[in-house]
Amino acid sequence: MRADYLAAGLDRLHRDYGSISRHVSAGLGVDARTTARIHAQLPQRSGPGGSRANER
Repeated sequence: MRADYLAAGLDRLHRDYGSISRHVSAGLGVDARTTARIHAQLPQRSGPGGSRANER
């Protein structure tokens, strides 16, 4: 996948929903409990900004 195509998709997601988390709940209909369970299973990123460093 081309980087510019992916970036355009992320820009639209952020324009329409404000964040990836909001897209998951409002756009995809995933409830908060399921989102929390999935988030707990993901590896935690380290560095500046914590686990949401790339979330706009």
